[in-house]
Formats: sequence, C-alpha cells, structure tokens
Amino acid sequence: MRIVDVRIDVIVPQFGRFEKTATLLRSIARAYPRDSHVSPRIILVDDGSLPVGYEMAREAPVLPPGSVVIRNSHNMGFVRATNIGLCASDAEFVVLQNNDTEVYPDLYEAMAEKLLADSSLGAVGPVASETKHSWQSWNRVFQRADLPPIDKPAFVASPHELRAVILREKLRGYLDPVPLMLSFFCCMLRRRAIDQVGLLSTEFGVGFGDDDDYCARLRVAGWGLGLALDAYCRHDGSSTFESAYTPEQVAEMRRKARATLKAKYPEEYGSLNA
Repeated sequence: MRIVDVRIDVIVPQFGRFEKTATLLRSIARAYPRDSHVSPRIILVDDGSLPVGYEMAREAPVLPPGSVVIRNSHNMGFVRATNIGLCASDAEFVVLQNNDTEVYPDLYEAMAEKLLADSSLGAVGPVASETKHSWQSWNRVFQRADLPPIDKPAFVASPHELRAVILREKLRGYLDPVPLMLSFFCCMLRRRAIDQVGLLSTEFGVGFGDDDDYCARLRVAGWGLGLALDAYCRHDGSSTFESAYTPEQVAEMRRKARATLKAKYPEEYGSLNA
C-alpha cells in the first residue's frame, strides 16, 4: 500500500476555545491543501460548546471536503468525545488530535510511513514541541548520539514550522520503539489495532491517564508503539483542560488517573505518586 492510497481520519474533540480549533484547522489546511496527495478527513466532535462555537466549527471554511462535525448536547469529556469520533471513523489510519496543537507538512505521512513499513506497530506518535509535560519532547532527539547531527542552538531558535522541516530532512525514516506509552495529543492508530483493543476507557473520567491505559492495552494485545523522530507537532500542553477546569480540578484528575494506573498496572506504574 502506498501513502497516497491510505485513508486518514483526524479526530478533533472541541469544548469551547474555538480559536484553538481554528488555528489547528488552518494549519491542517496549509499542510494539506486540497490538491495534496494526502487528504485527511476531519471528524470534529464539539463537546457541548456554546452554540456559537459549534456553528463556527461547522461552518469553518478550512474544513477539508467530506469532513464531519458532530455535536454533543453537553460536555461529556475528552475521552467520551474521542470515542464518539472513533465510532464515526472507518479509515485505515486514525489520528487522535488535540485542538491545542498545530500541524505541519508531512506530519501525517511521517507517522503513516512507519505503520506501513511495520505491520506490528499499532500506534505511532510525533516529536512534541512542549518540554514541560511530555517525554516526547524534541529534547530526546538530542540525547541520542547515533542520529545524524542537528545544530541544536539553530533548532531551538527556529520557528515551529522550520523545526518540522529540519527533523523531516535530517531524520527521515527514524523510529524509536516506545516501551510504555504515547501521548494522545497527536497519535496515529492502526484500524486493526482499534478493532482489536476497542475504545478509550471511560474509567479515567474526562481525561488524563486514558492514553497510558490504551497504550498498555495495545501492548498486551501484541501491538508495538513507535515515536517517529521525523514528525513534529506543536502542542500547548493541556491548555484546553486548564481553561475548562480549575487548577485544583486538574490536579485531582491527574491524581485519580495515577491511582487508577497504579491499581491496573502495578509493575509499570507502581512508582507513581498517587
């Protein structure tokens, strides 16, 4: 199968903050114009936003042809909104994409290439722009001595669009096996893996920990995980959660997620502070 023949759905949950969604949609439109050889379909799940936010999403002029906008009557939380999107998708490859991200050219190709090249992989993620929350940060690229050299000061000083170009040019084809988990701010899943493992677990509430759990279930089912070092995605790092909930609520969500992970996977997550 060639990249041009692959169908890709991109699931984007939205709860308010349409300005974030609009930035993401514009970035996808720039990265994948309508004459592009790869044409991702957007499945936007509006999770009970005010009517104006839903209408703005539904009428967004940058939505690719065939895109779908689903309206939830109330805020069901990130996990359930993502599951609704998964149920609406039948594509071979499915991207879970936070609305506080930006996409650059070749992002989806870089991840899809890895899935096409290795049928044992169930999920592939990109290098993240953020350094605060994500182990997938670009910092890890500079921790490996066996990679082609990249000028770190020039990389750090570059805008995100240029960082994406640098990684794609310098590290094309490079994949890191992932022993534990991929963050779902942007992650490409294989349809056969989804069909086998199922939907995200709702026991994690509105979010946090669901991606750890899903990756654990993928690994138990025999699927591998990979980090595409030539894929780069800007991520604001939980900005949507932090705008919708108080710091105390976010901290409590994280605490409950850690406790649930420790109980389910004591060997892997037993050292987490609950």
